[in-house]
Amino acid sequence: MKVFEQLAGDLVRIKEQNAHALEVAVTQTAEFAHNKLVDAIYDRYNFRFRDYIAERINLKIDSKELEFRVASRMRKSSSVNFMEGPVYRKSKNKRTPNKQVIAGYTGAYLRGKTQHWRGAFLFTGLNGNLLMGYRNQGVKGREIPEVSYGVSVGGALGVVKDKQVDPVMTHLLKMYQKVL
Repeated sequence: MKVFEQLAGDLVRIKEQNAHALEVAVTQTAEFAHNKLVDAIYDRYNFRFRDYIAERINLKIDSKELEFRVASRMRKSSSVNFMEGPVYRKSKNKRTPNKQVIAGYTGAYLRGKTQHWRGAFLFTGLNGNLLMGYRNQGVKGREIPEVSYGVSVGGALGVVKDKQVDPVMTHLLKMYQKVL
């Protein structure tokens, strides 16, 4: 009878040790996963700042359930966030033939895939924010154009998350073994 009581006590102690080890491992892995996802999005998409991505990815850790969740809103990002710089050309006006005028902007939604966005221009929106619009060749109207948007952080998260599962699981197992 004493053997069973001792075995039950040992099992309770092992369970408590494992629960604590798992809790620590999950907590440490959550931060690792967050950083890994931010890096993956930054490497694939041409967001200017890592902080922009990190602020828009939410991390929730539930230590009681031994799980963490990474999520982000599907809110569009303005094309201005992906703009790299203006492109200039010589003026076609006879009075100012050598004047440099803007002929669009260069930018890229995917890192390293820079394109010339002809007809792109910047304007201040109704809320005072800077927006980028496009005019096709031959359009001369001055009404507010349709504003273009780039990829959202949530959409980017959906694309890169599957490739990050293996490194995160490896890190979780490594942290669990380290804490034990």
